[in-house]
Amino acid sequence: MSLPDNALDYISRLDELLMRAEALVGVRTKTISQITREYEDALDRFVRDVLQRGGGEVDFRRSHKALIRSVAPRAYVEGMREAGGSEDDLDDDDQAVIETWTDEQVGYVDAFASDIRAASLSDAPEDAAVSILARVPVWVKSLEILGALGKASFLENRPGTWQYGDTKHCGTCLKLNGQRHRLKWFTSRGYIPRQPGSETLDCKGFKCQCRIVDDNGEQLLP
Repeated sequence: MSLPDNALDYISRLDELLMRAEALVGVRTKTISQITREYEDALDRFVRDVLQRGGGEVDFRRSHKALIRSVAPRAYVEGMREAGGSEDDLDDDDQAVIETWTDEQVGYVDAFASDIRAASLSDAPEDAAVSILARVPVWVKSLEILGALGKASFLENRPGTWQYGDTKHCGTCLKLNGQRHRLKWFTSRGYIPRQPGSETLDCKGFKCQCRIVDDNGEQLLP
């Protein structure tokens, strides 16, 4: 069942009020992993609804876009909190990161909805639905990266070293491996490990397992 526009607006407003209330009382009830899990569960339901009904892509577009706009600021701020910051540390640059990510993700929704609709048709290939559901984790990974960028923003002056993951490496990751810089040096250049669809990593980030760690080996990004 799809939600009416006013219900989606209410959910978005409720999320905003909850986040402000948590900041006021110093309580954090959601972690990045919890927020991304909620996003994954909701998106999975939206996708399956279209696949099972054989329609409803218009409702999907509206619901998914509202969901993206709701979870983006929550994930980013939670990243800052997990690094020791708070919503009060948000500046214009942080808002720009959130807005850019949101606009990019919303821009992909219509094509995704059309692909889901096509996979729901009776003449679609047998594995079409499986292929569509396999794309949900990519959307989730992108939200995880946004949360990690919130953490990186608060820790922007922390030195970090690019470290290989256990996978085949692209030329960009080969070049970056072992380089030590402040986190801001990496993020300002778009060198973000595991970022799906990355325009700066030759591997596009989809199978990247690299990370950036501090001098004690603590993972800073993603």
